[in-house]
Amino acid sequence: SMYVFIVLGLLFLIIYLWNEYSWNKLSDSSTNNNPISSASSPLFKRSDIISLVFILIAWTPCYLASFPGFFCYDATVEFNSIYHKSYLEIHPILHSLILTKCLTLFHSISNDYNLGIAVFCIFQIIMGALIFLYIAKFIYRITFKKWLYILILLFFAFCPPIVLFAGCTTKDVSSGLFILLYLVRFYDYFFLVNLNDKCNKKRRVFHQIFLCVLGVITLHSKKNVVLAFLIFFISQLFIKKNRKERLCLMVVQLLLFWGLTSFLRIVLPTTPDDIH
Repeated sequence: SMYVFIVLGLLFLIIYLWNEYSWNKLSDSSTNNNPISSASSPLFKRSDIISLVFILIAWTPCYLASFPGFFCYDATVEFNSIYHKSYLEIHPILHSLILTKCLTLFHSISNDYNLGIAVFCIFQIIMGALIFLYIAKFIYRITFKKWLYILILLFFAFCPPIVLFAGCTTKDVSSGLFILLYLVRFYDYFFLVNLNDKCNKKRRVFHQIFLCVLGVITLHSKKNVVLAFLIFFISQLFIKKNRKERLCLMVVQLLLFWGLTSFLRIVLPTTPDDIH
């Protein structure tokens, strides 16, 4: 175990020194430490590969110990409901479909459901690491505090619940990831980006579409997210900055969500929640 900590310590030192070198230009180019919006800059740079690898290495021992991953909570119910064509509305439609199709696809190839579970969990682990890295970089952009970035990175890499659930098939994991990403992108676009800037206007449509797609996926990630979204919508009524565009975009997301949900209910044979 001592060698593990030595290796992780060396990786941490490499991350710090690499980012210290790579981000000097980023800090120097800012004026009076003004926040730099990620909506007007690249999401990831070459230096982030080391940070990403650091998180993945930190999560690897726990995942290997549970290989092919934790197939628990409602995953079995979600799989059976889609597989037996009797979908339970209490579970998120998209998560149930993706999980089931992943398992059945790789079962048809290897005659083993474990391969599908492994692929699903590995994909989720990589997605989670990318989202956590993006959030850490976002906080650095608005604070310019290197120690805070490193501290957040260490928290995401070693916090036991995060490490444990990264390789778990439960819908709560993907739902939490999408909620985090949505809130950060929402704040980034509406409160940090200067929407009147000509340069940002060119990218405005792209970021609106991205936020709409992310919002619909987030709403589909878990049933009670819809209620949280409605409460979040009400809270936005009291904030003046870009209020009209914010509310319009959120209404569009709700309409798209209800439209997609209605379509999937027609395509999928559903079962009332009370049976579950």
